[in-house]
Amino acid sequence: AFIGGAFSFRGPSTAVGTFATGFTTDVVGIVSIAALAFITFFGFSAIAASAGEIIEPKRTVPRAIAASIITVTVLYALVIVAMVNSPVPAEVIAREGETAMGEVAAGFLGPIGRSLIVAGAIFSMVSASNASILAASGIGSLMGRQG
Repeated sequence: AFIGGAFSFRGPSTAVGTFATGFTTDVVGIVSIAALAFITFFGFSAIAASAGEIIEPKRTVPRAIAASIITVTVLYALVIVAMVNSPVPAEVIAREGETAMGEVAAGFLGPIGRSLIVAGAIFSMVSASNASILAASGIGSLMGRQG
């Protein structure tokens, strides 16, 4: 809904055009964003950590990691396109910090947009906690089996 709101607000060609024209060669900015993005990809290690419970892990784990990295990368790119095309001024987005995405969603979709982002954030946190618990128990079990 969030990404659809961005594309319907500006139109697909304008949204992508605004995104594409905003690229810079600021090395410090690129490195700092790359560092933030790198942290978000740490969750994929949970797939490998649970390999002991997966059927045919030598085939399934690499496929699962590749599919999840591709999916998340495309999703992140589309979210960035939405953020760049926000009806909310850039200074407001910068000031909002962690809640900026909710403000942008409210700009696209009204109050229901903010509620969708909050629901998505809660779902994401519960999902990440669940994956961490699964990975931790798998690692403990493996260490126990290997003495």
